[in-house]
Amino acid sequence: MDDLLKNLSHLMRGAALMFYILMCARTFSYRKENNFKKILFWSMVFMCVLVAKDMLFLSDYMWSSSYFCNVSMLADLLYVPLMALFFFEAVSPGWINTLRTAGVFLPVVTAFLLYIVYPDDRIVRITMLYIILFGVTVIAVILMAMSRRDNRIKNYFSDISDISVTWVWKALCTLLVSLVAWTVLMWKSSYLGDAVYFLVSICCWSYIYFLAIKHKVVEIPVMAEAAGKDGGRQALSCSEEKICPDNMTERQDGNTESPDSCSRLQERLSECMEKEEIFLNPRLTLSDLAAAVGTNRTYLSDFLNGTLHTTFYEYVNGYRARKAAALIRSHPDKTFTEIAELSGYNSISTFYRSFARTAGISPARFKDREKLS
Repeated sequence: MDDLLKNLSHLMRGAALMFYILMCARTFSYRKENNFKKILFWSMVFMCVLVAKDMLFLSDYMWSSSYFCNVSMLADLLYVPLMALFFFEAVSPGWINTLRTAGVFLPVVTAFLLYIVYPDDRIVRITMLYIILFGVTVIAVILMAMSRRDNRIKNYFSDISDISVTWVWKALCTLLVSLVAWTVLMWKSSYLGDAVYFLVSICCWSYIYFLAIKHKVVEIPVMAEAAGKDGGRQALSCSEEKICPDNMTERQDGNTESPDSCSRLQERLSECMEKEEIFLNPRLTLSDLAAAVGTNRTYLSDFLNGTLHTTFYEYVNGYRARKAAALIRSHPDKTFTEIAELSGYNSISTFYRSFARTAGISPARFKDREKLS
C-alpha cells in the first residue's frame, strides 16, 4: 500500500510539473499585453520552480532533513506576495512598480536568506505569522479595491462582460483552497497528502487561469481625469447644445448644479434612449451618451448616480432588457441569441443577467408566461 501511495505521489508531482510548464507556454504569448498578464506568466514560472524544487524530496535524506524542509517551506511562502501582486494589478492596473514589488517581497526574502545563514526555528514561526497577517490584510484591501474599480467600470461602460473584476473574489477563494491544502500538507506530510495537494493545485490554477485569461484591462477615463495635472478638477467641456446652462454654479467639490438642468437632462436622455435607441450600440460608453445628450461625462455620471440613483451600466441595460421583453412579445420565434443582439447586448450571459435583474424572472420563464397570456 505504501508503495502504491508513493508512486501516486510521484505521478501527481510529475503531472503538476507538466501542467505548470504547459501553463507557462500558454501564457508566454500573453505576457506583452499588459502587466497583469505578465504577472500571470511569471506566476506560472514560479510554480514550475516550486514543483521542480519539491522533486528533491524524492531523496530520503532531503525528506528527513528539517533544515531543508524549512528552507523549502520559506521558499514556498514567496508564493503569497507574488499572488498579492497578481491581484493588486487586477484590481488597480498600473499600481505595481519596481519599488512596490521589492517592498512586497522584501520581508519574506529577508527571512529566507537569514534562515539559510542562521537556521533558527523562530525565524520560520515569525515568518509564518507575518504571512498570515499579510494575507488577511491583502485580502481586505483587494476586496475593497475590487468593489471600487467595479463601480467605476459600471459608471462608464455598458458592457462589462470581459472587463469586470468581480471574478477576483472567486479566484481568491480558489487560491485559499490551494493554500489550505498546502498548510495541511506542511502540518502532516504524507505521500497521500502530496498527491491530493498536487491534484488540488492543478484544479485550482486551471480555474484561476480560466478566469484571468479572459480579463481585459481597460483604462477608465474618469480615473484618468482624477490623476490630471490640475489635481483632479478639469474644466467641464459641454458640447454646443448645452444641457449645462450658463447660470450653472460650481460647488467646492468640483461638481456643477442648476435649478432647471436636471429636467432638461432627463428629457434629452429619454429622447436618446427611447426614440433614438442609442442603447442598441453594444459598446456604448458614458462618453458616447454624454456627447449624444449634449453634456459632459462628469455631469452625466453625477446625474445618474445622484439623481437617478443608478450606474451607467444599470441604466443602459435596463433599456436593453425592456427592448428584449418587447421583442420576445412581438417575435416569439426568435432565439435568445438573436433577441440579445437586437437589444444591444454584446454577450448572451450579460443578457440573461440583465433581463433577470430588470424583469425579475429569467428570459425563458418570461417567454413561457407570455405564451400563456
